[in-house]
Amino acid sequence: MSLWPWTDIVETAMGGMGDVVRLTAENTVTNLRRLIVPTSPLEIAMEDALLASDALAQDLDRRGFFQPAVREEARVALNALTWWLGSAKPAEQTKEIGLGW
Repeated sequence: MSLWPWTDIVETAMGGMGDVVRLTAENTVTNLRRLIVPTSPLEIAMEDALLASDALAQDLDRRGFFQPAVREEARVALNALTWWLGSAKPAEQTKEIGLGW
């Protein structure tokens, strides 16, 4: 559920929406880092997804030039992050507020 805003914006963003893509990606990662115990593979997956989303954002902000492959790369990176989140453990503060899984 935490990734829904990010995946939605990657799917629907149009030209000129690069800042929205970046902000959504950064906010989602910030929230994830509070909720989970960040293992090395999870950190790598989050960083990969951030980089792919930033590439999409840059592409969206270029006038008259959009490459569909860039959006697909962002989707792939988010899918990998989703997969790694399947093994994530809740952070201590997450457990304290009753959000463990």
